[in-house]
Amino acid sequence: MGNILETIKAANEGKLIDGLGKACGISKAQASHALDKLVPAIASKILAKSDNDPDDYQDLIDIVDDEEQVNYLTKPSWSFSIAAIEDGQDILSHLFGSVSDAIANELQLDHDDATNARLANFSATFCVAAMASRNQALFFTSEPEDDEEPSGLWAMLVAALLKGLMQSLTRKRPRRRYRRRTYGRKKTRKRSSTRKRKSTTTRRRRRRKKTPSLNDLIGDLFRG
Repeated sequence: MGNILETIKAANEGKLIDGLGKACGISKAQASHALDKLVPAIASKILAKSDNDPDDYQDLIDIVDDEEQVNYLTKPSWSFSIAAIEDGQDILSHLFGSVSDAIANELQLDHDDATNARLANFSATFCVAAMASRNQALFFTSEPEDDEEPSGLWAMLVAALLKGLMQSLTRKRPRRRYRRRTYGRKKTRKRSSTRKRKSTTTRRRRRRKKTPSLNDLIGDLFRG
């Protein structure tokens, strides 16, 4: 089944961890060790919060349905951008009250506060991005509805169109002028973008068999 920690460590052929170390001024081994501690701690908070609050769970599902989230794992220009830090701050504030509370009380590491904050911010962003990646995989591997089932040449055409669409989306970079919606941040960038995202989300949910569970999104991180 795998889990989000494995997804993060395997991202961009393992280069994400290298980049994390460089972005935080530590070694690759130290970055990997930090992820081992931070990802389960952050995921545990997401699990507890979303499991006990249907509105929070719905918000999380809306975020992981956004294909752009996966770019934080696959595109270096996204992975260590200011937008990635800002998203991480939103997530940590939503889960722990503030970034400082998070690193002081529950995400303590053997680094100075500034390094710990950067590690925590990036890790939080990567956690949600990994959930989006797993959600995307579940969507594309789920069986289509009977009246939508493509076959033969039509299936090839649909696959090609989807591939082209995904490539187009991943070429974009996050902009700072308008804050993108992230888990823990309720406001959206533009009303028109909100309508478009809701429409895409509705189509996606109609095509897949069921909305993913928290265990689907996090994986077997807390098992065994």
